[in-house]
Amino acid sequence: MMGHDEDRQMEDESATICRLCNREQPLYFYQQEDVIKRLPERSLTKLTLKMKQDLLDKKLNYLKYLRVSAKFCDPCQCARRKVHTYC
Repeated sequence: MMGHDEDRQMEDESATICRLCNREQPLYFYQQEDVIKRLPERSLTKLTLKMKQDLLDKKLNYLKYLRVSAKFCDPCQCARRKVHTYC
C-alpha cells in the first residue's frame, strides 16, 4: 500500500507532461525545423500536428512569432491541467 507522500510524488511526476504537446519539454517550431520534420506523426498531438503541417506548407507567418516556454502554467482551474505556454 502506498503512502500519502508516494501518491503526491506520482502526481507531481505525471504533472510534468504537457496536455498540449504531450511532452516534458515543449517543441520549438522556429529555428528547429529539422527536429520537427523528423518527429513521427503518431507521437504528435492535434496542436503539434497542425503546426508541423503548417511548417511543411511554409505557413511561417505565425510560427516565427510563436513564443514557447518550458515553464508550466495552469490554463484553467481544472486539477492537473499543466501545459507549456504556446502563445
